[in-house]
Amino acid sequence: MKKKFFAILLVMLALLTAFAGCSEKKDNNQAVQDIVQKSSDWIFGDDVAFSACSYGITDLDQNGKPEVIAEYFDADKKIIYTKIYITDENGEIKECERKTAGKTFDEAYFDETVRYGKTCYYDAEANLYYYTYTRVTRVSKFEQYKQIIAFSLNGDVITEELLATELELYNEEIEDVEYTYTDGKGNEIDENAYTNAAKNRYSDITEKTVSFGGFKGFTKEQNDELKGMSRSELEDILSKSFGKFVIG
Repeated sequence: MKKKFFAILLVMLALLTAFAGCSEKKDNNQAVQDIVQKSSDWIFGDDVAFSACSYGITDLDQNGKPEVIAEYFDADKKIIYTKIYITDENGEIKECERKTAGKTFDEAYFDETVRYGKTCYYDAEANLYYYTYTRVTRVSKFEQYKQIIAFSLNGDVITEELLATELELYNEEIEDVEYTYTDGKGNEIDENAYTNAAKNRYSDITEKTVSFGGFKGFTKEQNDELKGMSRSELEDILSKSFGKFVIG
């Protein structure tokens, strides 16, 4: 059972995030050099307890300097944690302050996963890009939450906003699943409003397509191998993947 669970986890991590990038038209090698040189600042070390992890290279604010989205799975708490790192003006790797949104579940039964949306929204006046992800949390075999959360990067701060929640609840009395939808403030909405929560929230700014690229997950042992890679090997991996993060 544990092996099956772990296999599922790696597949999920592979679908979460990974070595992705901004645009193949950019000088990818130059863009990722600072990240490669400071790899010890973002590759998870022995001080982090995890059984699986993944990394993603993006350019969320489209400033030409890539970020690292690093995620790891805490097997004891059954939760996936996310850290986002930027390259500052001095070429140093810095973890972003993250203003999180959404409900926290202390008793997750199975997992908490992140699924990034295929659409982003650009506010030209503020020069901000808004992305979405769906966090899925199973509290029990009968109760599951899907939270649509928007996020943006401004400087070194990630700001999130809860847009909508779907509660999937198994009713034993009628032996069927019931769905309840609420907006970010907890007001009940219908399924259509839930599905289009991001589109409705950002209806007055430009909608764009976004791809977070190909995805790759690592076991703890594979993560350790990253630390021993030569600079050229790691740069080759990051450069190729950086070209897969595309906004259209």
